[in-house]
Amino acid sequence: MTRRDVLRLGAPLFIRPAALHASQCQSDLSPRTAADYDAYLKKARRQVEQPMGPRLLDRVPEKQRPEALRILDSKGSYVWNLNNNEPNGALTVYKGVIVDWVGAIRIPGVTLETFETLMTQYSSYQKRYKPYIFDCYARPTAGPGVKNFAITTILHDVYEKPAPLVPDQHFSFEVMAECNYFRMGSEDQRTLLIRTHATSIREANSGHPEQADSRMKNNLLPAGRGQGVLWRSDNWWRAKETGTGLYAEYESLSLARSLEGVDLFSLCSVLRLPVFKDKALESMTVRPRRMVISVVANTKAACETAAK
Repeated sequence: MTRRDVLRLGAPLFIRPAALHASQCQSDLSPRTAADYDAYLKKARRQVEQPMGPRLLDRVPEKQRPEALRILDSKGSYVWNLNNNEPNGALTVYKGVIVDWVGAIRIPGVTLETFETLMTQYSSYQKRYKPYIFDCYARPTAGPGVKNFAITTILHDVYEKPAPLVPDQHFSFEVMAECNYFRMGSEDQRTLLIRTHATSIREANSGHPEQADSRMKNNLLPAGRGQGVLWRSDNWWRAKETGTGLYAEYESLSLARSLEGVDLFSLCSVLRLPVFKDKALESMTVRPRRMVISVVANTKAACETAAK
C-alpha cells in the first residue's frame, strides 16, 4: 500500500479492531534512540541516587511547592513531570520520547524497615498494583545493594481509544529487571533507595497479558521489536523517616516511540492524522501520570495496612 492509497482510502480503513496490533505497525528500536535514552538515564541516576536532604519535595519547582506541601499535609499524593517544560511533557529524542514523572507521599506511623519489607513482597504486586501488573515474581541475586533481586513483571496497559469508533488497545509486556536496595545517609537522614532497571522488555504480539510470560505458552516478540509503547524502563523509590512517619518518592522513567518513528506507509500512520495526533500526544503524559498516581496511592494504602 502506498501513501497515496492511504490518503485516498481515508481513516475508516484503520478502525478495524486489530488494526493497531497488525505486524505492519511494529518497528525496531533504533540504536541511536537507545543511546539517547542511556545518556538521559546517566544524568537521572546522578540526581536521584543520593541521600535525601531535610527539605521535602526538593525537586518540585518552587512555584508548585506550597500547593504540593498542602496536598501532602492533607494526606494526598503529589505528582509532577520532570519534563513539564517540553512539548507535551515529554523530551523528544531521535524517533522517541522520554517520559519522566515523580510522585510523593507521606505515610504516618511507618518506618523505613516496614517500607523495605513491604517492597520486597513481589508476590503481592499482582494484587497491590492491578491492573498495571498482571503478575510478578522475583529471586534474590548477588549485586551492589544490601538486597538484590532479579524480577520479572508482566505489565498490562490499556490505551484508551483516541477517537470515536476506534477500539481500546491492549499492550502487554514481559519486563525482566535488576533491582537493588541501598541504605544511604547519616542516622538522622537515613535514606532507602530502591533502583529497578529493566534489562529486557518484550511485547506480547496479541496484547494479552496471559501470553506475555516466557515461562509458559506465549507469543512474545523479540526485545526491541514491537509497537514502541515501551522501549526502556527505569524506576526508583527513595524514602526517609520524618519523625512522624515516612516520606517517599517514586520516579518512573521510560522511553517510547515517537510519532516520527512511525513508518509513513504502515497502518499506524493514521496516528499522524490531526483527528488522532493530539490524542496520541496527550497519551504520552496522561497514561504515565495515571500509572504513577496509582503506584504511590496503592503503596501508601499497603503501608498503612501493614502498620496497623
